[in-house]
Amino acid sequence: MSLYYEPIVYTIPPEEEGMLLKTILQKRMNISRKLISKLKLTEQGIMLNGTRVYISVKVKSGDRVEIRMERERSDDILPEPIPFEILFEDEHLLVVNKAAGMIVHPTHGHYTGTLANGVVHYWQTKGELFRFRPVHRLDQETTGVLVVAKNPYVHQHISEQMIAGTVDKRYTALVHGRPELQEGKVDGPIDRNPDDPHLRMVTPDGYPALTLYKLEEVWNGGSRIGLKLESGRTHQIRVHMTYIGCPLIGDKMYRITPDDAAQRERYDQLDVKMPRQALHASELSLEHPVTGERLTFYAPLPDDMAEMQELLRENQMEVKLAMSQLKVYQYSKCSTCRNAVKWLQNKGHETELIPIFEQPPGPEELEELIRKSGLELKKFFNTSGEVYKELKLKDKLGDMSREEQISLLSSNGRLIKRPIVTDGNKVTVGFKEETFEGTWGAQ
Repeated sequence: MSLYYEPIVYTIPPEEEGMLLKTILQKRMNISRKLISKLKLTEQGIMLNGTRVYISVKVKSGDRVEIRMERERSDDILPEPIPFEILFEDEHLLVVNKAAGMIVHPTHGHYTGTLANGVVHYWQTKGELFRFRPVHRLDQETTGVLVVAKNPYVHQHISEQMIAGTVDKRYTALVHGRPELQEGKVDGPIDRNPDDPHLRMVTPDGYPALTLYKLEEVWNGGSRIGLKLESGRTHQIRVHMTYIGCPLIGDKMYRITPDDAAQRERYDQLDVKMPRQALHASELSLEHPVTGERLTFYAPLPDDMAEMQELLRENQMEVKLAMSQLKVYQYSKCSTCRNAVKWLQNKGHETELIPIFEQPPGPEELEELIRKSGLELKKFFNTSGEVYKELKLKDKLGDMSREEQISLLSSNGRLIKRPIVTDGNKVTVGFKEETFEGTWGAQ
């Protein structure tokens, strides 16, 4: 077995000829200074066209840069034959579906029986040497997608993606009650509870924490919620759901005791059938640190949560989702917009009216609106508007890239066809009663 992992390779393009190798390592290969320092002390750590060189040399077009990291092992982790489900694996990454009750990494009092013990044993049986490097953690009783890096370079890259907010982590939870809104956010700073350092709480002096949620299914006494983390505080979802009055079913640490006796009884009945918090890391997306490919990993709902969900569905009357609050991009002096808003409100919808001239959707939101509408980009242009005609866009759009057209729309709301109506899932553009009836008319 080689002393090194497979090399990370970068070929110098013509436009980078003459740059220092140090710059290539830092700016193009995005290697941290700490790792570069370690590679410099390794015999084959930094190679240029197969030769060990100083990082102060200048590179030429076509040069092949290779970095090699020495193989490592987790000598402090006892290998144990513990089964776990693999969702994805290559020479750089291992992605698993963590089971309930499993601690990720050995800690004080838990030196064995962890995911790390099982992974190290798995690698050992394959004759492979890797150090166990989880990129993130899941609580002991939380199930779902968990990513393990196989070398320092991969760990560094995914950690940077997480800091930059480009790792998309999504969760599914079963909670008591239901949030007031079908879709919303919980923006509540989190810190330790001074009365119990093992617990966290929302407090004005805490660390910023933001959780996005969407109501997916509702029953009498409980609901299923999809969640997306915009930060990564300890117990964040559990704390935020309790904060808005919807503690996770089975969560003994953060449950609340309702004043109403009947409601307390319902809580107890559900909690006794769910021996852990009903929280599952269902989806995770990231950019592969070596190939650059965007990867998305899915973990199916675990059996205990699926059974609880079926219990809620079968034994309790399902409640239809209330009419959601709709976001409406509109212009108040536009008669079409006024008629559309009046129609929606007569149907019982709450409407959040956004002045499209002053607050047009940004590029990312606009792309999302287009995708969810199922329409072509050109359908979002207000072709009868004065600005469209003044800029002579009828003749120019064909020569513009999609990125240029999106940028143009997002910077000038007068160019956007109105109104745009969305509930976060569905999108309509303009106002036709038959379209509205089919999209926004049914409860």
